Amino acid sequence: MNNEKNKKVWLKKCEETLRMGGRSEVTIKNYRYAIIRFLNRYDEKTNISKLTTDDIIKYFKKDFIDKGLSAATYNVNLAAVRFFLKTLLRLNIMDYLPIEIRRLLLSYVES
Repeated sequence: MNNEKNKKVWLKKCEETLRMGGRSEVTIKNYRYAIIRFLNRYDEKTNISKLTTDDIIKYFKKDFIDKGLSAATYNVNLAAVRFFLKTLLRLNIMDYLPIEIRRLLLSYVES
């Protein structure tokens, strides 16, 4: 569940894994912020490990694309969420997400 206790455990594991991978403190800070932002989007009853690709697309569409945030902001957040889901929760739903998001972006550009 997406409760404060789990969030603390997940964030600590993220930071440790990033440090072991030789990531800079700036990268760790940016990922931490992006992961917190992602987790705070869902209530405590949400089972994060049960999120679908559609849930993730809706998150990025509503919180980034629709708000017109910069590509750099979008890319950092996408990388952080991908890292979180794939590394900590062992979810591979992010494997196809960038393609889906690009298609979604292109559909808005073309219309």
